[in-house]
Amino acid sequence: QMEAQIEELLDLEEHDRWRQRRASKEGQLGYSIRSSCEEGVFPADTSVHKLVKHPHFETFFAVTILSNALFIGIQTELAASNSADQDHVVLLIISTLYTIIFTAELAL
Repeated sequence: QMEAQIEELLDLEEHDRWRQRRASKEGQLGYSIRSSCEEGVFPADTSVHKLVKHPHFETFFAVTILSNALFIGIQTELAASNSADQDHVVLLIISTLYTIIFTAELAL
């Protein structure tokens, strides 16, 4: 028991030293590491931040993800049923459209 208590105290001391080093780094950088991660790159009042946090944005991409899953199922079924290697131009266009939409989401 005594050894466990000593180890716990040492862990607490190490944690305190880590917090002091972190606070020192934050002071040198001029900002809080935690707040920069929580707030993201953009300040909360920018139009990009407002767009990304809007409920319609979330709904749009939820529907997009679900429809993409459905599309992948259809695409797989068509590929399995066709013995010949036929490329469907429409499927290629839709696939490219999903790629562009998801890339735009990542960029935001």
